[in-house]
Amino acid sequence: MRHALLLIAHGSRDPAWKKPFEAIAEQLARTHEGPVVLCYLESASPSMAQGLALLLAEQPQQVTVVPLFLASGSHVRVDIPEFLAQARLEHPNLHWRLLPTLGELLPVQQAIAAAVQAQL
Repeated sequence: MRHALLLIAHGSRDPAWKKPFEAIAEQLARTHEGPVVLCYLESASPSMAQGLALLLAEQPQQVTVVPLFLASGSHVRVDIPEFLAQARLEHPNLHWRLLPTLGELLPVQQAIAAAVQAQL
């Protein structure tokens, strides 16, 4: 089964802001067998719609949406689920999965705490 990853970050007009997210996408692209696309909610491109179009061009059977956020604010609780609901309607033959935000994952919380501690 062709499994694609759609990474969604907030977005910023500052190109330097994107670098950590691009690094995450590059690392995943090296290790994940299917396509990996990074997109943004606002102020950067590709947009979520453009990112999804890029991903669908790869003809996946499964899409996992990965919110690259530390917490579940309104973008994660409202905007991304609405986007995903529309995508499910438009592409009902695909299997869709939405992961929790990164900051909700215990290993990420532990890694952040360890990184902070290491800087002290």
